[in-house]
Amino acid sequence: MSKFEWVLFGGTFDPPHLGHKQCVESVLNTFDVGTVLVVPSFNPPVAGEGVKVPAASFQQRLEMAQLLFSSSKMEGQVEVSDLEKNLPQPSFTVNTIAKLKAGRPGTAALLIGDDQLAVFHKWHKAKEIVQDLSLLVVTRDGSPEKSLVNLAKSLELDYKLEKNTATWQGLNTRVEFLPVVSDAASRVMRNNQGSDHWMDAAVANYIKTNGLYK
Repeated sequence: MSKFEWVLFGGTFDPPHLGHKQCVESVLNTFDVGTVLVVPSFNPPVAGEGVKVPAASFQQRLEMAQLLFSSSKMEGQVEVSDLEKNLPQPSFTVNTIAKLKAGRPGTAALLIGDDQLAVFHKWHKAKEIVQDLSLLVVTRDGSPEKSLVNLAKSLELDYKLEKNTATWQGLNTRVEFLPVVSDAASRVMRNNQGSDHWMDAAVANYIKTNGLYK
């Protein structure tokens, strides 16, 4: 079993939903992990396309994430952080990683979906990220090789794929693929104003109380 002192799970979380929670549960059930750090993006960049403007404020997205994970059996292993509030903008993941590494030594990983793996080569300093952290990728279509080929080519890296693990040649990091967890999407939650079946009850109440996504 792979061991990670900490795993970074960043995102807009606009809003956070049960799919996010299941991704974290999958990581904790699959790997030996010290802490999963859930870090809402303060000023979220879009790979190669500038930044996005979330519908909810940073504080609201932070509070919804805290609600989602505080009700979980994962309490003590999951930490929701406002770290990016005080980092340079836009909220590039490489800066978040650098800040975390300064205070949290040890082997670490970044949790993403395979939709992000497909555009990862467009991320700011993408190669620096994969040199520092392993990638834990939640797959949706069951084709990890397809998601990986373009990234390796773009970053000029070679890898060896065995079952669900791709090891980068010349690096101490790797890509670990997790099975499909859910088809939940924050966009759907916003359109349904929090009434979707993937929505946590406490988060749905927060959305209603604060009049979000109307």
